[in-house]
Amino acid sequence: MKDLIKSDFTKNVIKHFSGTAGANLITIISLPILTRIYSPIDFGLFQLMLSTVLTFSVISSLKLELAVVIPKYNVVSNTALNLPNRFINYNNDLYFTFLFTGRIDSFLLNAEKLSPYVLYISFGIFANGLFQLVQYVPIRKKEYSFLARTKIIQSGLSQSSSLTAGLWALVFLDFI
Repeated sequence: MKDLIKSDFTKNVIKHFSGTAGANLITIISLPILTRIYSPIDFGLFQLMLSTVLTFSVISSLKLELAVVIPKYNVVSNTALNLPNRFINYNNDLYFTFLFTGRIDSFLLNAEKLSPYVLYISFGIFANGLFQLVQYVPIRKKEYSFLARTKIIQSGLSQSSSLTAGLWALVFLDFI
């Protein structure tokens, strides 16, 4: 049992868990403030936009970023980064074209309210796809402390930008 507690695996799981827990704690702390700043309509519009971005960004690289962790040699792993990166770029162009022409939001999503935010959705799909791809590099190198810090920083920046935008404009994306 002592060997299990002192093993690298357990230490890495704790590092990864602490990063995720810290990021969630930041979100939980900022949520009561955000609910005072934004209206339920703003939250609904944001959630619709976020769910669209997350749905399409999951498949933007065709989950080929998982192949970054598998190779034995770094040269092969670095080469494996190239293919999902290309798919992310190609799919982003495709999403942008469909979103810009209004085909996805009106036919598939039935969300005409997203039309003014087409550029942000396309950028979000691209950025989230790249983030998912780059996230597997520290996993390959077993740099779980870096990954944990990155999650906390990402959550802190996300929540602080939401708070700043809300205090500045008081309406979702009207400040842009």
